[in-house]
Amino acid sequence: MANPTTKMILLTLLAPVLLVRAASAQSNSNCFAVGMPPRDIISACDQVIANDQGHAQAHISRGLAWYGLRDYDHAISDFSLAIGIDPKYVRTFYYRGLAFEKKGKLQDALADFRYFAQLDPSYPDAQSAIKRVTAAPTNVARKSGVTAAGLEHISMEQSGGVYVVPVRFNDIITLPAVVDSGASDVSIPADIVSTLIRTKTITNEDFLGEQIYVLADGSKVPSHRFRIRSLKVGNKTVENVVGSVASANATILLGQSFLSKLKSWSVDNDQHTLILR
Repeated sequence: MANPTTKMILLTLLAPVLLVRAASAQSNSNCFAVGMPPRDIISACDQVIANDQGHAQAHISRGLAWYGLRDYDHAISDFSLAIGIDPKYVRTFYYRGLAFEKKGKLQDALADFRYFAQLDPSYPDAQSAIKRVTAAPTNVARKSGVTAAGLEHISMEQSGGVYVVPVRFNDIITLPAVVDSGASDVSIPADIVSTLIRTKTITNEDFLGEQIYVLADGSKVPSHRFRIRSLKVGNKTVENVVGSVASANATILLGQSFLSKLKSWSVDNDQHTLILR
């Protein structure tokens, strides 16, 4: 049996570990707490996700907190990540549909509501949501559309001081991306790449090796390149697009590896739309 002196030494050595474990347990608890301020929930969930990027429930909880703050872009992003990680939490489709509805993206909202209603037909709010969205004026649904000339106009939304468009990766997750013709490849943060790996839509065979990229400030950084099997913007789907892995806190960039595969593209700055042919 350890003597008192030994016990004190052990406690001193273990104190930092115990504090970290206690803090981690507190973060887990706060991430799923009911009645806490949304920003406190977001902060707690940030820590949970930092320790486990595959924690679908933490993404859902954080998404609901963002929704409560009316930050629907972040809410949609978290709900999409949760769906990509583990689609068995079917109510996430309903939550994402609500966020799409708030953004005025009624076609996306309707798709989520209908899919959720198929998975859980007993949930009464799903049918109410479908009726509500279906009855909404069509001019509110979306500014996007295809013209007689075959040009597709995709509405760009402002987020964090930049304009983004929704991009669907490997038909599994939809996230906002910045159109950047200066980027040679489509650039995706590491945590999203991890999600695509977990959903088995990226495998070892899809990785293409490493390449040196020159950033806007002239600095050079190495990055792993991989094949995106399908990338959809609006109704345009492009297959076998080269992507590069960016840092976890980076913005998704829609670069030349996608743009160069289109017949033509342009941005209408007055209408804030991306025009694709």
